[in-house]
Amino acid sequence: MVFPKSYFNQIDNLISVEQTYNLALKYLEPGYDGEFIISQDNHDLLSNEIKKWIYNRSLSIVASSGGIECIWDDDANEMFFWHPESNETFNTVN
Repeated sequence: MVFPKSYFNQIDNLISVEQTYNLALKYLEPGYDGEFIISQDNHDLLSNEIKKWIYNRSLSIVASSGGIECIWDDDANEMFFWHPESNETFNTVN
């Protein structure tokens, strides 16, 4: 399957290859001959961290375009998002 260049540009707006690589470095372990290996548990942790990054970044993009509203809560140390017409809320993923 061949993806159009615009598809990859959209992904880069959410998380770059460099950001993904830097996240992966936290979970990779040295293997034989200078290669890296990753355990199944670390792979799951990495996958979840990338998924959270993309979800939270997507919320920020939608909020910055006016699609949803957001506010920072100092007490919770977290950003909260909501749709102004329906009052449906969207929380960041920690």
